[in-house]
Amino acid sequence: MICRPPERTFIGGEPFGIRIAVKDDANTVADVLSEAFSADPIMRWTFGGPEAIRRAMRIFFLDVYLRDGLVFFEQQGRAAAMWLLPGRHGDLSLLARAQFAGAITPLEGFLPILRGLRYQAALARARELDPFLYLFAIGVRPNAQGLGAGSRLLSAGLEVARALGVPARLETSRVSNVTLYEKFGFRVRAEICAGESAPKVWLMGRDFA
Repeated sequence: MICRPPERTFIGGEPFGIRIAVKDDANTVADVLSEAFSADPIMRWTFGGPEAIRRAMRIFFLDVYLRDGLVFFEQQGRAAAMWLLPGRHGDLSLLARAQFAGAITPLEGFLPILRGLRYQAALARARELDPFLYLFAIGVRPNAQGLGAGSRLLSAGLEVARALGVPARLETSRVSNVTLYEKFGFRVRAEICAGESAPKVWLMGRDFA
């Protein structure tokens, strides 16, 4: 069990001090991640356009990551990262699944639901069973990229993994990100594809043993 910092605790100083996100940050976190993932191959394939991604991120933040994760939030609202704590399943509740369907299907139909199930099944077959800290999403607004916010958020999560004594895991569908994460000690552990039209996804991990 991780000892959480107090709500709205700040970590680091200007210009990219970060804190733990709270419920009131839901809309901003969703906005940040939808902007960051607007052209991401697997996010576009799974959810559709930017508005569908924004709605999905908001639901996942409120239903899963506030309860079972840690959400690091750049204090000026320019970057966010959602980590799932070890041993937590990360599945949406029945109520949130209904909310997801109601929020996404008017925009994209039922295809995101079907594709999401296929993607989750592909991940489940490839993932290991041992506990790990899982990076579900990390993103920086386009006008703040290249200034260090993403690195600070990633490093904060890795410090949590190190403190807990568990590996860190993530997926990416951008080949350019593979090189970026390798600079932080991650290595490719597997490659998956959820279907003929689905983009390739690299499963990456960093161990601390």
